[in-house]
Amino acid sequence: MNKDINIMIELQKFWDNIIVSEEEIERSNKSISIWNQKVEEKKKGRVDLSSEIKNIKMTINQKEIELTEKEEKSLKLEDRRNILKTEKELQALESELKKILTQKNSLEEELIELFDKNDDMESELSVMNSELEESISRADKDIENLKNGIDRYSESIEENKKKFEELVTQLSVDVKSRFIKLIKSSNNKAIVSLEEETCEGCNFKIPFHIVMEVLKGDQVITCTNCGKFIYRKSS
Repeated sequence: MNKDINIMIELQKFWDNIIVSEEEIERSNKSISIWNQKVEEKKKGRVDLSSEIKNIKMTINQKEIELTEKEEKSLKLEDRRNILKTEKELQALESELKKILTQKNSLEEELIELFDKNDDMESELSVMNSELEESISRADKDIENLKNGIDRYSESIEENKKKFEELVTQLSVDVKSRFIKLIKSSNNKAIVSLEEETCEGCNFKIPFHIVMEVLKGDQVITCTNCGKFIYRKSS
């Protein structure tokens, strides 16, 4: 087989390894980003829930103060009942006392609801804390593995780039520039195999007389459609 073809086949293997490693690094970085995002979302959820619990406790404190004030006021009214002299004054006191007792009952019901809600949210926060700790632990382990993988892929890229750069200098001058341009194209393929009479790069059916030249393997041939170098795999 033509020397340039053999060299290009090896170069394409090195380049394929580089592309695969780069794709794996990209996937790993996306996975790391997803893990970090998940942990941050859980942290934010915990912060939001903690803030809500804090607000509920502040509301409970305020309601308890109001309830204490209502109780004190109702006791004072009860004390006044014994010193009132007229029916009119007594009716006014009873009306005010009734109003205060209604407000007091309403506050007590609100407090019961708030206590129940606070208990539920405290339980939810406890579960959330456990889930967050578990997520952080899993994330740390996975991210560490992913970073180790990135290091390995980076080493593979450097190794294959070195081999590529050393070998590409052995290509004929008229082939080298075209090969480099093709391999840095969108699909990163410069040389592809001929499958029967079809170009592996573009699925174009190669004219028979060109196929025959490819089969000989003694010269560099390009696809008449996509322009990639083509060769016939050894059986």
